[in-house]
Amino acid sequence: MKIENIEKYFKVNPGAYYYKDGKQYWQSVHYGSYNRYNTAKEQIKKPTVEIEVIINYINEFLETINIATVENPIMKPDKIDYGVIKTQFNLDDIRDLIWLKFTKDKYVGVVATSNDINFDIPPDALSYDLRDKEGWKYNSAGILLHKLNKTWDESFVLVFPLKNLSKSCKYTRHQIEIGVGNYLTEQDVPIIDFFSHNIG
Repeated sequence: MKIENIEKYFKVNPGAYYYKDGKQYWQSVHYGSYNRYNTAKEQIKKPTVEIEVIINYINEFLETINIATVENPIMKPDKIDYGVIKTQFNLDDIRDLIWLKFTKDKYVGVVATSNDINFDIPPDALSYDLRDKEGWKYNSAGILLHKLNKTWDESFVLVFPLKNLSKSCKYTRHQIEIGVGNYLTEQDVPIIDFFSHNIG
């Protein structure tokens, strides 16, 4: 099924950012910022959606923008080999992946892109704002899960390789990440790290 008015899903949610002194900033989970946490609390008040239904929604979206659908995107994280996926699905770039991870109680934790699937959660609140040489030590989804007393389901993730991306459609992988996240939101799929897919 092709989705009508597909372009509206590629627009960044205005709640993902704010302006201060004329500059745009992304909403944060650091240094006492509560917008993303408060949104996450609202998301987990909603009922979860079956994994198969979420897969169908994402494939509908991919089909609409001429990306090959994925019949079985369920993968065991400890078996993922990004090089094999790149070859198997004829990816332009090893990072041309949309992936979702879930909590043990079946909430979508985050809609993400690239070859960096992980299950990081900080050990305590004092660790939220730690940095290392690459930036923040713990990602926003992990911090939100810790705040909500939830844990990752590490038994599976959903992975959607974006086959022949540069030849198949006019969108970048980040634009597709935005679109998938926004489409799932419109279908009433709760996402704990609600703004993450909007943030570049």
